Amino acid sequence: MSKIRITQIKSTIDRPKNQKATIIALGLGRISKSVEVENTPQIAGMVNKVNLQVEAEPPQEVTKEQNLDLGINQKLVLKEVRCHFSVVYPSLVSNP
Repeated sequence: MSKIRITQIKSTIDRPKNQKATIIALGLGRISKSVEVENTPQIAGMVNKVNLQVEAEPPQEVTKEQNLDLGINQKLVLKEVRCHFSVVYPSLVSNP
C-alpha cells in the first residue's frame, strides 16, 4: 500500500466528540502536527470524517543531498552549543 501524510490544520475546539476521537486515533492532536500512515480504506474514511480539520497529501521524498544538508546543520548547532557552554560553564564540557 502507499503512504499518505496527514497534517492537522484546524483546532478541535467546538467539534463533536467523534471528530475529536478520530483526530486522536489518527495520531494528531496539535495544529501543524503531521503523521505518515498507510493509505487503507479505514484511514481514508477517518480522513473523510474530519476533512475540514486535516490535509492529506503524498509524503515528501528526502533526497541524499537533503539528508547531508540536515546532518551538517545539526553538527553546526551542536558545535555552537558546545562553544556556548565552554564559555559559560567550562567544567561541564569535556575536551575532545
